[in-house]
Amino acid sequence: PLLIDTSKQAATFLRYRDTNYLDAVHPRDMEPETIRTNVLGAIRYGKFLVLDLRDVDMWHVVTQKFDSVQRGLLENIMTKDIMQEETYLGLVRKEDGEEYGKNNFNRVSNFRFVVATRMRRPPNEIAR
Repeated sequence: PLLIDTSKQAATFLRYRDTNYLDAVHPRDMEPETIRTNVLGAIRYGKFLVLDLRDVDMWHVVTQKFDSVQRGLLENIMTKDIMQEETYLGLVRKEDGEEYGKNNFNRVSNFRFVVATRMRRPPNEIAR
């Protein structure tokens, strides 16, 4: 879902809940490994993955950052193709260990993706 949060209260609430939270303007949050582990963790544990764009139109940049992890990753998340086993398992690396083995993704159906923005009129790419 798209969350238009001009008051910043919803984003703050989500940040301190049991979510995997990525702040698009925070450089560390947009590092490929941080994106990968947050996406994988949210899928594995059936959690919300929150992408906070704040009040900046960074969709193109965020798409590139997600693409640096896996080509088409953000699109796969938006279309829910990420919930297909072969897609999310493509993010798992050998060094992730057995806890990210194929049989440990039991809550995939609970995974949710939320895009938060403070823009009253977000760009069309986000609003779709």
